[in-house]
Amino acid sequence: MLFLPTGSAMEPGFMQQSLEQCDDELHDLILKEKQRQMRGLEMIASENFTSLAVTQCLGTCLTNKYSEGYPGQRSALFLNCRNGIEGEIKK
Repeated sequence: MLFLPTGSAMEPGFMQQSLEQCDDELHDLILKEKQRQMRGLEMIASENFTSLAVTQCLGTCLTNKYSEGYPGQRSALFLNCRNGIEGEIKK
């Protein structure tokens, strides 16, 4: 028997809601952290800022994909990664 989870994740339209609509507390915490980072100087290399373009890419449907290996050398299991591969080899 299949049991589906209950709660807000199963509500119609959930996948189209913004973070602010889904979890306003987490949204506010992220905004506060962004403000803190903008006012201070981060001296830890691993905590450097990402560019706007990189941040925008990280929030796309490409993060739903998984593949292993190098472009052009992947097995048939990863053929559904065509658009992502084109982005990898774009010059």
